[in-house]
Amino acid sequence: EYNFGVEGEKLNHFTHNIDTLNTVNGKPIYYYVNANVITIDSSTNAGYVGVVNSENVVIRDLTLSNNRQCVLIAYSKDCTVENVVTHNYSIAGIDVESSENVTINNCEAYDCGKFSLASGVKLHNSTHCSVSGHFHDNDEYYNDCGVYLKESDYNTISGEFVGNGRGVYLDHSDYNVIEGNLSDNKYGVYVDNS
Repeated sequence: EYNFGVEGEKLNHFTHNIDTLNTVNGKPIYYYVNANVITIDSSTNAGYVGVVNSENVVIRDLTLSNNRQCVLIAYSKDCTVENVVTHNYSIAGIDVESSENVTINNCEAYDCGKFSLASGVKLHNSTHCSVSGHFHDNDEYYNDCGVYLKESDYNTISGEFVGNGRGVYLDHSDYNVIEGNLSDNKYGVYVDNS
């Protein structure tokens, strides 16, 4: 059901050599470590995108599905994700780990897995990020989040959060700004130790 994903707690847990001969859904995995000033767009026909310890990476105009996370940005800064649609992911459509100044613009995430806290966008230990888009699901179990911030401060979250268990979930996250349409969620904004 879910093809590929990377999880970890330190930079070296995310540092791998994965080339484009590896595929998901018949499409190549693009996994960059120590990249600078690159663009990954619809011309790549990507099935999964990972960016680790990198700067100034642009990911745009993609539709990605059936992975643990569809886009991973870890230990990176000044990256942009725009016009990306993610669906049928187990943990996050777009997963941002220990990063700063990441802009997620005009993205859509829906149909997450039934795992607890599956999220359209997950920010973990990340600061000064901006997230906008349409994050929706109709999970009958209410375990999902439109956007999940864990230990992430000084971020701006905006857009439409419709039909989620939690539209926006703040978990040990301070000084964040939330704007937009939060409707038909079990909880619009859920605040935990924030």
